[in-house]
Amino acid sequence: MTESLERTPSRYDDGYNGYSNWETWTCQLWLSNTEGLCKIAEGAQDYNHFVGMVQEIMPKVNGDGVAWLDPAVNRAEMDAVIKELKH
Repeated sequence: MTESLERTPSRYDDGYNGYSNWETWTCQLWLSNTEGLCKIAEGAQDYNHFVGMVQEIMPKVNGDGVAWLDPAVNRAEMDAVIKELKH
């Protein structure tokens, strides 16, 4: 029997817990629920600024192994998360 190499649609293709994908959701979760990361995010201008500050002092990946700079992370959604933390 030959196995198909065709990509099987994921149950997460249409979003994940209100975010565009799992990578964005997990980065948001770690950022929002880790006190030190929250404090850094409150001082950041946007997500890219946050990542620059975080990578100077912490691993380049979050606790789920997703790189803060993973191209799948939706920057606009993460900018909104940071903006919300400031209010």
